[in-house]
Amino acid sequence: MSAPNRLTTKKHWTLPALLASAGVRAEVAHSPNDVTITTLTDDSRAVMPGACFVAVRGCGCDGHDYLESAIGAGASAVVIDRDVPVSGGAAVVRVADARDALARLAATFVGVARRKSNPAPLRIVGVTGTNGKTTIAWLLRSIFQAARQPTALFGTIEYDLVSSKCKSPLTTPGAVELCRHLATAQAAGATHAVLEVSSHALDQRRTDGLSFAAGVFTNLTGDHIDYHGSVEAYLAAKRRLFEQLGADAVAVVNADDPADTAVTEGCIAPVVSYGIESPRADVTARIHEMDLRGSAFSVTGPDWEMELWSPLIGAHNVVNALAAAATAHALGAHSDAIREGLASIKGVPGRLQRVEPDACPFSVLVDYAH
Repeated sequence: MSAPNRLTTKKHWTLPALLASAGVRAEVAHSPNDVTITTLTDDSRAVMPGACFVAVRGCGCDGHDYLESAIGAGASAVVIDRDVPVSGGAAVVRVADARDALARLAATFVGVARRKSNPAPLRIVGVTGTNGKTTIAWLLRSIFQAARQPTALFGTIEYDLVSSKCKSPLTTPGAVELCRHLATAQAAGATHAVLEVSSHALDQRRTDGLSFAAGVFTNLTGDHIDYHGSVEAYLAAKRRLFEQLGADAVAVVNADDPADTAVTEGCIAPVVSYGIESPRADVTARIHEMDLRGSAFSVTGPDWEMELWSPLIGAHNVVNALAAAATAHALGAHSDAIREGLASIKGVPGRLQRVEPDACPFSVLVDYAH
């Protein structure tokens, strides 16, 4: 049985303190200052006495339709972004965007948001783009682990919480589940977390409460236009990750992709570009050897270089390894950790994954297709 879609913590927040710490601008009605928040959820079925229920408008249903149910179950506060009548004794918090508020409140509630008193609980790397997210995320986890940094991972294949692993129903979890898992990983000793950040998640503001140490852009192709409606809207969703980066973070983008400069418009973080074709790339690779055993290549940055080996197959995986190396280097990883991390990962499940049956006279590879 899956865990209820709510957040709990030993620390109970007063409503004014939670809103202020999360940086959520709101109009609050019917609220004495001593309203205490014991749990947080966007699912009316998970409401307990003392809960803060955030009414989110989804594709199939609207949380505002369940306000009466949430208050009846004991919610001490409800967060809304529509003009709807609210009856009962709960505090009513009116915000401009309930999704954005949910993400910020959730991250603050469980202590994974960056605050002045807690500047960097986790170094979080977000990887976005149409292709390559999974492989780059797995490579980054391997590099950080080679540096003896316990690292959580969230993506298409699994959620790795350091102390446990579970299946991933979504590439990027919803804000409540994501923050619950990040808190679990942090409690287990994680220092880093690598997230595959889908365009759906960015459009739905699931990661708005997080402070990223780095954002990585892989490429932009024609997938997911059915959801976004246009290439421009799809690009705008990807751009949200880089708009979230602070000046102390880093944006790592694929200079071989035509959208590399457009995706970082409005980004205040320094930008590091990578690629094997574009002359504009800050970090580039030269392939020395490539076959079914893997690839040997050299990586050159503005003031650094290293020789690397990866067991992953194909030129596209050299680009993925280049992205991981450039990101890890920008975050201060030692060259030995980068070399060990890239060389030690034998494959990513379902991504040109080797299958080597006994006495088979030919190579067998399993690849993923939508």
